[in-house]
Amino acid sequence: MTNKWVNALHDDAAQVNTLYPCVGLGDLSGDGDVKLVVADMGTSRFNMKLKVFKGVSLAAESALAELPTALVTFINEQNTIPSVAVASGPSLLIYKNLKPFYKFTVPSTKINEVEEEAWSKAGSQELSTEQLTTVLSNLKEEISLKELTPISQTYLLSDDEDRPGLIQRFAARSLQNSSPITCLSTIKKNSVDVSPLDVLLIGTEKGQIYALDSQAFVVISTCQLPGTPVFICPHGVYDVEYKLFVTTREGQIFAIKRDVIKCEKPIITTKADIVGITKFGKMLAVACADKTLTFYSFKGKRQNQIKLHTPIRGIDSFFYAPKQYSGVLVALDHQVRIYNDMYQLDQLRVEPEIRWIRYGAFGREEGGLIIGSKEGGLIVKLFRRLAKLDEKIEINAQISAHNIKLNIPKKTKVFVDQTMRERENSAQMHQAYQRDLFMLKHLTTQTFFDLSKSSLSSVSIGTKEAVDITVEVHGFGPVFRLTVKLNCSSKAPLQDAWLSFVYDPVMYRFETSLIPVSYVVPGKFYTFFTDVECLHPEKGTSSEVRALLCRANRSTPIVTTIISMPISEMSLLD
Repeated sequence: MTNKWVNALHDDAAQVNTLYPCVGLGDLSGDGDVKLVVADMGTSRFNMKLKVFKGVSLAAESALAELPTALVTFINEQNTIPSVAVASGPSLLIYKNLKPFYKFTVPSTKINEVEEEAWSKAGSQELSTEQLTTVLSNLKEEISLKELTPISQTYLLSDDEDRPGLIQRFAARSLQNSSPITCLSTIKKNSVDVSPLDVLLIGTEKGQIYALDSQAFVVISTCQLPGTPVFICPHGVYDVEYKLFVTTREGQIFAIKRDVIKCEKPIITTKADIVGITKFGKMLAVACADKTLTFYSFKGKRQNQIKLHTPIRGIDSFFYAPKQYSGVLVALDHQVRIYNDMYQLDQLRVEPEIRWIRYGAFGREEGGLIIGSKEGGLIVKLFRRLAKLDEKIEINAQISAHNIKLNIPKKTKVFVDQTMRERENSAQMHQAYQRDLFMLKHLTTQTFFDLSKSSLSSVSIGTKEAVDITVEVHGFGPVFRLTVKLNCSSKAPLQDAWLSFVYDPVMYRFETSLIPVSYVVPGKFYTFFTDVECLHPEKGTSSEVRALLCRANRSTPIVTTIISMPISEMSLLD
C-alpha cells in the first residue's frame, strides 16, 4: 500500500523500557508543543523514572520510588496546562509542571480481624515465625490471597530465611489494606470539548473502580467488579451519562453505568486474554492474544472479527481531524495497520520489533504515531496532510446473497400437478406418513425382539456376555479354512463356552464342528481355525453355515453368525 506517513524522528538509543499503559501525550509547557510522557520501568527495581521527551530527545525526568503501572495526562484546572498522574503501588502520584504536587492513596478496605491480631502478637513476640506462617496460610486458604493485606502477601511469598526480617520490619507498623492500582483512564467531567476538567478513573487489584475528582482528589463514586481490571475504556460525560468498559484478566468485559456500585455480569467474554481495547465510533475494538481483532457493539454483540497471522502487540484509536479519518491502529511485530470494522485502510512497516504504540497530536502536528521498539528505541511517524485513505482491502470477504445466482429449473407440468395434489390432500398424506412411520418402528422393534430371543445377531445383546464374532472363509475349494475371531467386551471374562457349527452334512464335512472356548479375557481377540470340505463341488452349489457360541447350561446361543459359503472350485488333483 502507498506510504501515507512521514519518517519524522528516530532514536535507537532512547533506552525507554515501558509498556502501553505507561505512555501518554500532553502539552505540559503550555506552548502548543505536545510532548511524550513516559513512566520508565528501568530494571524493575532500580532507575524507575518519569521521563518527558520533546521529539525523541529527553527534556526532563523525575525519579520514581516504586515500579509504575499506569500513566495518564489530565486537566484539573480551567485554562491551565495538563497534569500527569502516575500509578505506583496503591498510590497515585500527581505531577504539575513536572514537579511532585500531590499523592493520593487508594482507600484501605477492612482488614481481617484474625490477620490483624496475628501481626500484633508477632510484633510483641507472642507468636513465632512458624505460628504466624501457619495463621496466614490458613487465612489464605479460607479467604484467598487477594483479600489479605499487601504485607501478608509479601510475607507468604517470601523465602523462609527472609521472614524473621520482615516481621521486625513490618510488625511495628499499622496494617493498611490498600489495593495496588492496575489501570488508569480519564473521562470528561461536564463536556466533551478539549478544555473542560477531567475525572480520573482508577482500577485496583481487588476489582474496585474509583472515580476521582481531579481538583479535590476525593473519591466521588465506586464500583466493585468480580475480577481484576486491566483496561478502562470510557464513553460519554461523567456529569451527564457515561459507560465505562472495563476488561479483566479473566477475558471479560464489563459495562459500568452511572450510579452502579456493583457489576457482576459481563457483556462480553472472550476465548483468550485481552491485550487491548479502544473505541471506534459506536463500537468497541478488542484485541486478543489469539491473534484476533473483534468489533463489538456497546451492548456486547459481535459485529465482525479479523484474524491475523502474527500476535497483536497493542492497539490505539486513530482519528485525523482535518479530514475526519478514523480507524483502529493495530501493532504487529514489524507492522502497524489501520482497520475499520470491514476493511484494512493502510499498512506501515518498520524494521525494529514493536513493543507499544501511541497515537495523537504530537509536537505541532495533528497526527503523530509514536512507536516504542523492544530494544528501547523511539520512532516518530507523522500522518501526511495530503494522504488519502481511499484504498480499502476487504477483510473476510463474503459473497453477498443477492449476487449468488441459483440454478433453479423451470416448473414442469408434473411439478405443478404434484404441488396441487399435495395441497388438496395434505391431511390424507400426513395420516399415511404417520401410519407408515408407526409400522416401521413396530417392525424394527419386533425384529430386534426376535433377534434377542433367538440370538441370531453376530453381536451379543446381553450386557453380561457381550461378545462379537466374525468369520472369514479362505480358499477356492473343495477344502476351505474358516477363521473365527472372538472379542469379549463385557466387564467379566467369558468361561466354559463352545463354538459350534450347524451345516448341511450332505454338502459339507467339518474337520472339527465343536471347538471348546475355555476362557475369553475382555478386550482381547481370540482366533480359532477349522477346515471344511465340500463333498460335491461338481454340482456348483453352496449353502449357509451357522457359527454359534453357546453354553451347556443355556438353551439359546450367546451369539450367532451366518456364513455364506462360496461355490467350490473343482479339485485340480482329480
